[in-house]
Amino acid sequence: MNHGTFPLSHNQPHSNKITRKPFASLVLLSLACVLPAMAQPGGGPAPVGATKAIHHQIQETVKVTGVIRPGDLTDLASEVEGRVSNVFVKPGSRFQKGDVILELDRTLLEMERAAASASMNEAEANLKLATAQQERSANMFKEELISPDDHDSYTTRRTAALARFEQAKAVFDQLEYKYERSRIVAPYDGFLSEQHVFLGDWVQKGERVVTCLSTERAEVWAQIPEMHFSNELAGKHVGIQFPHNPNLEIEGTIRNLVPLADDQTHTFPVVIDLPFSDAFGLGMMVRTEIPIGKPKSATMVPKDAISYSGDQATVWIVAEGGALQSVAVSTGLSSGAWIEVKGEVNVNDQVITRGNERIFPGMTVQPEAVEYELP
Repeated sequence: MNHGTFPLSHNQPHSNKITRKPFASLVLLSLACVLPAMAQPGGGPAPVGATKAIHHQIQETVKVTGVIRPGDLTDLASEVEGRVSNVFVKPGSRFQKGDVILELDRTLLEMERAAASASMNEAEANLKLATAQQERSANMFKEELISPDDHDSYTTRRTAALARFEQAKAVFDQLEYKYERSRIVAPYDGFLSEQHVFLGDWVQKGERVVTCLSTERAEVWAQIPEMHFSNELAGKHVGIQFPHNPNLEIEGTIRNLVPLADDQTHTFPVVIDLPFSDAFGLGMMVRTEIPIGKPKSATMVPKDAISYSGDQATVWIVAEGGALQSVAVSTGLSSGAWIEVKGEVNVNDQVITRGNERIFPGMTVQPEAVEYELP
């Protein structure tokens, strides 16, 4: 069957000549179909997404990296000497404030404590007897039934009995203190980082036994250039981002800027208080933005509303009746999904944020509201 022939060229292969003309026809056919669809002749305004421009207080920020540090890192030492008899918390285990982490042998302390308690009870009984005798002697002395020397003798006995009781109580309290300190107790909620002594070890007074990390809070240490030094950072809230989990952001509060610059980098440390979370680990690198300068008022639109032609940014505004107006703008600071614009854009103007790649001057549109989380 003869499907037709095409003129051949001496400079071009036969196969190329056959495929080029049908391809050009397809392109022309596609454009012929698309352009009427975009213009929607007789079909009414084209639906687009639109969002109102807003007025917002915004502040310039500087992006920095930092390191998460523990809020408290504590080396617990023993206040008494003794042999380790029990270890209740192992490295990596969590504990609550007041939990017993480690215990020394208390056998000798218990015996000494019992003896001191008996001595204190005896001294207390002698004090009560001497007090009663002194009170009776005072009454008898008033009635002139005993001499002044006898009355002074009972008073002296009571004074001596009081001194012996106070001495016995001090010895008991000292042993009670040692008895209580023979248990190493957690000072806060946290987990055990290191264990320095083990079951059966002899511990000297003042010797380090364990290292604890607090889970009650954490902190971020970051550095800012000296050009951004400010004593007004304390109390400002910042978002902490985590490279290991881009979807995670935790709000922290700047505690203060440390007014001592690094000799080499001339940067100043900024300390940020951060709630502790199992979602991150201590020592991790994080990112944040530190506010600098003074807050200012700005007109802002969603970043989706910005179109570029070369270096020129433009925004499509829906005018009355659904007509479109293209406005040249310059962009400034951004916050979240929003960006500052400078130009003929007013608060509450509807700007195209969805479908702006399909619109053109003179086109009429039907805007449908698109909501964005406020900055």
